[in-house]
Amino acid sequence: MTDLAFDQTMSGLIHRFRRTLRTLLPQDERMKKLKALGLRSTKLYNSSILLFEAGQKIVHDIEINFNSQSPGSYYAYDGLREFSRHLSNYLNQFECHECMVIHKSQVAAQSLLKVIQLLSPPKNRFVASDIESQIKKCACVVASYGTDEQRKLLRDTLIRYRDTQHPSSDASTETVSRLDACPLNRAFYESVLNLFDRYLREKQAA
Repeated sequence: MTDLAFDQTMSGLIHRFRRTLRTLLPQDERMKKLKALGLRSTKLYNSSILLFEAGQKIVHDIEINFNSQSPGSYYAYDGLREFSRHLSNYLNQFECHECMVIHKSQVAAQSLLKVIQLLSPPKNRFVASDIESQIKKCACVVASYGTDEQRKLLRDTLIRYRDTQHPSSDASTETVSRLDACPLNRAFYESVLNLFDRYLREKQAA
């Protein structure tokens, strides 16, 4: 779910940037700059995706062109570099995902809470296959978007539940009466941990 505060904050930052351009550049240059950065679109303030992309363009433009050794240049203004850093730090909290702008740590927190609720306390030795899918999906979200603390909490939780299972439970001869049920044994928790670790490695390698 897109955070409404994102739209409001980005709109404010872009308006601030436009005021800076109005101060630093003559009108013809300012209009060219606004067009190049996608800031003249009539749809800009109605789309979180366009706001996110416009913010990235602003940061990229300033980062590759900033030159404090060019007196009188628009790109020599120190306040512009500070603005770029602030905007970059803000954008880093978000990501475009499935046509939405999501707050990474908030989405990870929701998934972390959900997976803990689904796992604890286990009421029986089996979970429905759709619950198994939800648990694994939530683990992937935490691996992809979570903070170090969130990732550690999920890992510790999975390890704790895995270690409470007797090793012989994997080889149990108990028959699963439902075809759509998954046994809550060491192998199950290991499979979630392995999936979590794989997504985490892919995220760190990106």
